[in-house]
Amino acid sequence: MGVDQLTGTVYVDSNIIIYIVEQEPRYHSTLLSLLAHAASGQIQLITSALSVLECCITPLRSADSNLLNDYRLILFHSDITLVPIGVDILWEAASLRAQYPALRTPDAIHWATARIEQANYLLTNDQNLLRFVGPMGISPDQFTTQPSN
Repeated sequence: MGVDQLTGTVYVDSNIIIYIVEQEPRYHSTLLSLLAHAASGQIQLITSALSVLECCITPLRSADSNLLNDYRLILFHSDITLVPIGVDILWEAASLRAQYPALRTPDAIHWATARIEQANYLLTNDQNLLRFVGPMGISPDQFTTQPSN
């Protein structure tokens, strides 16, 4: 599967945002393609406001203002739409946690947000979360990048 085959709304988990900002070598070109696909309007990227908390802990803890600024740029000034955590999402997350006791609360919030927002895909590298979400779940490892000519 290539990034160009994605359509509709793609929910991005916080680990994907971390890979983008920190330029994870295994996924860098694929995720840049994902961002370009969103910038061209071919897909919509969304994430939960929970990603702000999950992504910013390390740069805040280490007082790395440059890294924190990079996270602020992608979270607040990019083609990724932040979805607020409302009561509807919390109810859905509670329902998911009740149904799947091994599902962690943050993962339940991510999945609930994707469901409430009717995302076509949930892009994550969290293998535990992928176990639960079914066919909407995709990993960056599933993308193939075309060789440069």
